[in-house]
Amino acid sequence: MDKLVQKIFIEEIKKQCEFYYIGLERIQEFIDASFIDMNKHKKNMRELWYSLQNILVASANISKILWPKKNKYKDRGIELRKLLSVDDNSILKPKLMRNAFEHYDEKIEDWIKTIDTSIYVDSNVGNIDEIKLSNMNKNKYMRNFDTKRMDLTFRDMKYDISKVFDAVAKLFNEIINLEKGEYY
Repeated sequence: MDKLVQKIFIEEIKKQCEFYYIGLERIQEFIDASFIDMNKHKKNMRELWYSLQNILVASANISKILWPKKNKYKDRGIELRKLLSVDDNSILKPKLMRNAFEHYDEKIEDWIKTIDTSIYVDSNVGNIDEIKLSNMNKNKYMRNFDTKRMDLTFRDMKYDISKVFDAVAKLFNEIINLEKGEYY
């Protein structure tokens, strides 16, 4: 791969790592905030879900660069993963959770066919195992964020924000080390 092209991709990956950090900072602000003023609660919830969606997009953008879908770009992904010391089975690879958020319209239509009631829970915050809503089945939950475990759940899929953060931090540090060296 041409050094200029390589540099452009590495700079983009670094930017996506920074976007992930920004989203995570906003999520932490939400967790740290107290909701004494209930007038701000609705706005804070929107900002939380906005930030959660943004970290999904940032991590998926990293994934798309390192694991391109099209065969003609596969070598680029292999070369960048090798250069940045990213394992092929990294937690950054899957894009399932981002896809669930991005294709939410399709998920709703498929899901609605499987339920027998109009009761559902969406954009919930808390430990889903501790929530008791008249013995409601877990398939009635669309999206949930557990602030203690740092788990984002979409129906039966789980996204461990802490583990992804660790992988993003490792990747970011690899890029910083490249920048310190002869690379640039």
